[in-house]
Amino acid sequence: MFGIYLSMRESLSPLVLSYLDSIRAGLGGTPEESDVESEKVDHHNNSSSSTTLCRRHVSICAHVRQGNGETGDFERKPFRQIQNTSSLLNGTLSAMRAFAHSENATSVSVFVASDSEDIITWFRNNISRQHHQMIMNISMSMQEMVQVQSWKMVQSQKVLPKPESGVWFGEHGSNTSAILNQTMKDEAMAEAVAEVFALGECDALMIPTYSSFTYPAIVLTAGRKKRLFFR
Repeated sequence: MFGIYLSMRESLSPLVLSYLDSIRAGLGGTPEESDVESEKVDHHNNSSSSTTLCRRHVSICAHVRQGNGETGDFERKPFRQIQNTSSLLNGTLSAMRAFAHSENATSVSVFVASDSEDIITWFRNNISRQHHQMIMNISMSMQEMVQVQSWKMVQSQKVLPKPESGVWFGEHGSNTSAILNQTMKDEAMAEAVAEVFALGECDALMIPTYSSFTYPAIVLTAGRKKRLFFR
């Protein structure tokens, strides 16, 4: 299955890439943010020891299926619905922070796909607060300070408005997309496919809610031996 999704990823249309390429660019770090050595200083003796910390960039993806007032199959299955939005979002952000800290990251790019503009806005507002956050790591031998210098939210340069309720392409028989002409349907589908594959290109993938939308991303992330987090 991993090979199939890789083949599909290499065959994406120019229309899909018009959404995906800018996400990819935002998720990647600059050369200065890649894995490099940095000195660990003993402040008591004014001496340097061997390196254990790295200055590096990591990317984190998340998908949150909120429902956006969707009826039908989504409404009939309580296990697909978020019972406590605040708890879920804060828990996901905490998992992002923990992963970044475990990787000694000094630069973090975050891409969030969701059917809800409110979810994306929440992450954008709260991720900006991670900027220049200082983490204190206390060990038996010394006290180290690691700074996450930059957290940024990534999105495509092309963004389509979401429907007032539901999703453009939902369960069979849904007429949500009936208001779109064919060109708009092509754009909406291209955006969705771009998000599906973008979710599979990060160093870590967070999946706090169930959705078949994330299945390709799970396969691609696991196949690349990157980290998966389920709630």
